[in-house]
Amino acid sequence: MTKLSLVRFSVALSVLLSAILAASPGDAANLVAHRAVYSMKLGAVRSGAGLEAARGLMTISLEKSCAGWIVSQQMNMALQTSEGKELNQDYRFAGWESFDGKNYRFAVQSKMAGNNENYKGKARLSGDGKSGRASYTVPEKKDLKLPGNTLFPINHMVLLIDRAQAGDNQVTRPIFEGTEGKGHQTVSAFIGSRIGPKKHGWHEKGPLMDRSGWKMRMGYYNADSKSSTPEFEIELLQLDNGVVPHLTQVFPTFNLVIDLKKIEKLPAPSC
Repeated sequence: MTKLSLVRFSVALSVLLSAILAASPGDAANLVAHRAVYSMKLGAVRSGAGLEAARGLMTISLEKSCAGWIVSQQMNMALQTSEGKELNQDYRFAGWESFDGKNYRFAVQSKMAGNNENYKGKARLSGDGKSGRASYTVPEKKDLKLPGNTLFPINHMVLLIDRAQAGDNQVTRPIFEGTEGKGHQTVSAFIGSRIGPKKHGWHEKGPLMDRSGWKMRMGYYNADSKSSTPEFEIELLQLDNGVVPHLTQVFPTFNLVIDLKKIEKLPAPSC
């Protein structure tokens, strides 16, 4: 299994967090704070994957503060390689993003195959559509410039939902999440036609899934990449209330399948 595969098993937070927690700032009062639990398993395997199986659980929580969203993710996964070895990964994320999308704080802890990675920092945008800066304090101090039109995770999916509702079928923007100690990535999203709850089939899982949505496919590119091939892709079903019942992360040699198992409401604060 390649180093890239090991790193990228930390599923892209700009999708898993923002897609599950998204709501536009104007509609933020309608978003119910909640905790969602997902199962994770190995999907299609292609030549060179070096994997026989993968299984795990991921919990993502969203809590509303008076000025923004507090998000957390915990993921535990076991990977079975074709050589018979078992690799265990423990991944934790904590973040805060302001309702207006201009301020962002993050902290990451990842342990896998004897490798520990920790990142912590914050970022700020000068205004809507303007540039900004990201500052890491862990593992070392580092400042990075963010280009104009950069979005943080939650407001990225806000834009995608808004564009989907408007009937657009493609959106490309620079995204900063801070989960790997790097700068921004370019994310190109393709949006399908609107799908009703009976057609996508998740409506029987509860009222939060009894909503219309869209199938989306997103390609992730490194900022300095000249290649037309994305580093990885993600396919998902995005409901119009921000819930994502299902998604698949597509690597060059294997897929990772993630399905919602349960979701519960969390109490809202009194501001």
